[in-house]
Amino acid sequence: MENVIDKMGCEPALYYHEKILQAIREKDNEAAMGLMREHIRNNRRYYEC
Repeated sequence: MENVIDKMGCEPALYYHEKILQAIREKDNEAAMGLMREHIRNNRRYYEC
């Protein structure tokens, strides 16, 4: 079974992690939670394919 990184590469994860950390630094909890949810949804799509 392939893992998500094998399927989609590192770029999407790096993008989301950077944005999530930026939101946390700015104390924007809503943005951080929304980005994390989006990140997880995107990973699920790749994993289920």
